[in-house]
Amino acid sequence: MINNIIERVKEILKELYPTFNIYTMEAAEITEPAFIIKITECKRDKKLGRRGIITIKIQIECKQASTNQLSYYDIANNLDNKFQIMKIGNDSFYSNNQSSTYESNLKYTFSIKIPYFNVIEEVALINNLSKKIKLS
Repeated sequence: MINNIIERVKEILKELYPTFNIYTMEAAEITEPAFIIKITECKRDKKLGRRGIITIKIQIECKQASTNQLSYYDIANNLDNKFQIMKIGNDSFYSNNQSSTYESNLKYTFSIKIPYFNVIEEVALINNLSKKIKLS
């Protein structure tokens, strides 16, 4: 599921900005317009018997976009419009968006709530996410 989310984020970014490179880890020196996607947090929200919800925070950092004559404000608005409801397969995920702009880059964060149905699934999901967070 997590890989599907990251792949969907990549697809949306490529659709919006086809000339930008997309990385899932911090690259050495970025000189061209690029997005860096990171999973920054994952936590269990509530437990409903054997079911519950896991919240995943994803950060998209945009670098060197000023060379492309784009404003970070416009990029943040475009991302807001695309990530409010994200479809992955047959499921729709509603996200909470927060964007913060800086002069040299944009850090855009949104969170997705994923339902889980049993403890084994929850543990596997959180372990998988924890590994991804440590890698980035």
